[in-house]
Amino acid sequence: TAGVLTIDAAALTPQHLAGAGAKTDTPVQGVASDCEFQCRILGDEPVMDLVQARADVVQAAQLLVQQLPHIETIVLECSNMAPYADAVAQATGRRVEHIMSLIETTWKH
Repeated sequence: TAGVLTIDAAALTPQHLAGAGAKTDTPVQGVASDCEFQCRILGDEPVMDLVQARADVVQAAQLLVQQLPHIETIVLECSNMAPYADAVAQATGRRVEHIMSLIETTWKH
């Protein structure tokens, strides 16, 4: 079972999930509103506290698996989350996929 981690859960609708070929009831977890990661990315800011941003993404992933422990894979919907994939995997013990890992997997076949 997969769950999606996104920058803004309210903006990722069942229609988006269906358009991506996912089940419309796929669990979605966003980072905390107004956290460093969300504010800097959505605000198109030139500077971001990378340590705090990583903590924001990891915290959201941990919340996802705490609420839904049956989740086996976390999909990082936001391309800006890819640098934190290893930290998310380490913190949650789950497989983590993102745009780059999916491209690499597809091109290897």
